[in-house]
Amino acid sequence: MSAGQQSIDGVLEQPAMGRYRWGLYLACGFLMALEGYDAYIVSNLAAVIARGLSIPIPQMGVVFTAQSAGMALGYYTIPMLADRIGRRNIIIMGAVLFGVLTLVSAMVSTMEQFTAVRFLAFLALGGTMPTIVALNAEFMPAVRRGKLVTWLFIAHGLGASAAGMFGPTFVAYHSWQAAFWAGGLLMLLFAPFLYLYLPESCRYLILHDPADPRIGRTLQRVDPTFRYEPGMRFTTAEVRTSGIPLAALFRDGRATMTILLWVAMGSALCVVATFTAWLPTYLHLLADLPTATATRMTAVSAFGAIGGPVLLTLLMKRLGMPLSLMTTLFLAFVALCCLALVGGMPWLGWVLGFV
Repeated sequence: MSAGQQSIDGVLEQPAMGRYRWGLYLACGFLMALEGYDAYIVSNLAAVIARGLSIPIPQMGVVFTAQSAGMALGYYTIPMLADRIGRRNIIIMGAVLFGVLTLVSAMVSTMEQFTAVRFLAFLALGGTMPTIVALNAEFMPAVRRGKLVTWLFIAHGLGASAAGMFGPTFVAYHSWQAAFWAGGLLMLLFAPFLYLYLPESCRYLILHDPADPRIGRTLQRVDPTFRYEPGMRFTTAEVRTSGIPLAALFRDGRATMTILLWVAMGSALCVVATFTAWLPTYLHLLADLPTATATRMTAVSAFGAIGGPVLLTLLMKRLGMPLSLMTTLFLAFVALCCLALVGGMPWLGWVLGFV
């Protein structure tokens, strides 16, 4: 390698995280938590919002469907723009848009307006979340990447839990709109920090200009001992794939496993999405629990989500991955069925919310 070239891989793969990368990771974790709060505040306050909009509670299903559709559309389309305008810009614009739309959610007066705004909000959320994970994964060393990415999603769950814990308090002291104001304003107040602190993807910059000085400055933040010269060209060993990535999942004998995993993941996500959206309302209407209690019972699921990866890791060491997945899915099945008993044993709701 000539003196005028420098690989970024050696710096980014250093096992020691350092102050800058920990700061970046914590900032993105906090952003994921804020998005989790803003995303799940509707589910946690569905019954209250329905009364505020003067609509039957079952009509909130239209809102949940719009949110899911918006998130799916954003997830599969917006991240592709990162190759053109950069991951940093996608994250900042998505956070600002999600914050603004969260505020607008509190200003609507009809079911149709609320549904349209939540669709757009989740469109922004769907594009932002995978981009946050991708940017963090680039700056995390491979030996820690899996665990750190898992904790990013746990942060999202903790934000959702905060929506369940604090949402009823906002309603009790003011209104359901106040819960949206809090989430939207926190997101917008955090956006300037993201603008000042968040780096651009080094690999994105290399693709557009290998001599971009921002690459050297970012690497120097990651490793203060790193030195670069003006005009230095940066390289990476990462290979950019060609063709359609989806097609590779069905080559070389992977088709059967791909289909089975799709069925399993689709089924699990369907159940999770349904119960995340409706469980507080179910417990309120069918188990005859106060709205605040039902919401907080559901919110403790975020704490169970912290222990879930630990349990799965322990099971995989003993049983292997297939049996571990079967075991955890069966436990989830039992817990969901036992929710039918909460009406007669209200204390069971707290336990099952965690499980």
